[in-house]
Amino acid sequence: MGPPRKKRQKSTTGYMIKNKMHTFNLLDYIKDYRGHTKIRRLVFIGRRCPDVRLAAFRGALSELKKGRNLDLYTSTVSEARELLGERLGEKWGYDKEWYESSRREYHQEESALDSKVAAHRREEDSNEEILVATNPQTP
Repeated sequence: MGPPRKKRQKSTTGYMIKNKMHTFNLLDYIKDYRGHTKIRRLVFIGRRCPDVRLAAFRGALSELKKGRNLDLYTSTVSEARELLGERLGEKWGYDKEWYESSRREYHQEESALDSKVAAHRREEDSNEEILVATNPQTP
């Protein structure tokens, strides 16, 4: 007789794994995590727990699309496809439209911030020139 067989159940609060030793509810476990940590935990679980791999990677991809970490998004989609293949589903594959839109927004925001920094530096230089002109140093 081998190890106890695991039973999978879809609960109202998320994906669960049950066996005689323990019960693991992915959504209950992950609910206290936020942002980057939540994504990293989901990817970690997806890599190591075949029983919840699909739910973990889908959760990670969902969270990634709330932010702008495009490199992590691309690598996570790639890893999920490698481990899950078509089981991941079309909805969870690489979303080129979202990626391009996020990249454009990021670059626009970066450009606007660069402009603000440059304007602030010009203002600082101008104020410095005024101070020098009104307070000449005498030897």
